[in-house]
Amino acid sequence: MDSNTILIMGGFGGKYFNESLALDVTTFVTNKTRMQMPVNCFPFAVPTLSDAEINEIYTVDWSTYKMFRFKNDAWTQLINLKEGR
Repeated sequence: MDSNTILIMGGFGGKYFNESLALDVTTFVTNKTRMQMPVNCFPFAVPTLSDAEINEIYTVDWSTYKMFRFKNDAWTQLINLKEGR
């Protein structure tokens, strides 16, 4: 997210998760983001991109082919890559 924060999102532990956590790399403390992902997500081995200058992160859930953006401490679903919208 920025020079001190890593965003941890989604995952799998017998089921998919929608959790979204911010890890402060200077203190090693994690906190839930204000808003969690809008759906359960498994962004495993997908290109997740970020721009620290504008605090935007983009990722894809390959189980649903949905693309998400994290900006201003909130998640937005952008498009469904399978449907093209």
